[in-house]
Amino acid sequence: MNRITDSGHLARLQRALAVNEPVSAGLTQGGQAIIDEARLNINEGAISGSGHIPSPAGGYSKSDTHELEESLAVREPIEAAGTIYVAAGAFDCPHAVMQEFGTSKMLPRPNLQLATVARGGETALAIAAEMRKARNAP
Repeated sequence: MNRITDSGHLARLQRALAVNEPVSAGLTQGGQAIIDEARLNINEGAISGSGHIPSPAGGYSKSDTHELEESLAVREPIEAAGTIYVAAGAFDCPHAVMQEFGTSKMLPRPNLQLATVARGGETALAIAAEMRKARNAP
């Protein structure tokens, strides 16, 4: 194996190995954009209380108690640093996951999936921008 003698190349390799933090920042920013999109659509046209009209299957859920959209979060688990989850409220709102994927008695209302499609380009750009910053850092 050849030794790397070019100091510029060695510096670029060292920067490439240190991209964990900027990539996490980009993933967090992208995840938050997805959540913002889902929250906007869950609340748009929603009626709480006795006049609540459930959403049609395959679309965004329509808020009633606001428990669902408040449970959406971007989480970075301690045990897997550098991994980002856009959580569908599995801990705060038990029915959020059932709505996202559906059950044998209910068709899915894929809130996060629809939001990901709507904001996918923005999310990818945020991650790419953070990676560019890491690559070009001094």
